[in-house]
Amino acid sequence: MKKSVSFNLEEDIIKKIEEYQKENNLSSRSAALERIVLKLDNKDILRVVEELLNKKKTESNEHTEEKIEEEKTIIDNSITDMFNNMPD
Repeated sequence: MKKSVSFNLEEDIIKKIEEYQKENNLSSRSAALERIVLKLDNKDILRVVEELLNKKKTESNEHTEEKIEEEKTIIDNSITDMFNNMPD
């Protein structure tokens, strides 16, 4: 539910709101201000999501690197065993 509220803002802030209104073809300064605030909220949410995805990617890369090292060790051991078990 929307409520009517009045604010006292500096002229430069009002200009920025009006510029945003024009750039985004919004019907009013109120709509522009509402969008600006929502955009700021979304920015925080997007930052958190990005951090989580980066953390997941890092964990996945670390796990993959561990698996590669394990496989290299298994292959190295197999090759060593093959050479050790070759008849003279």
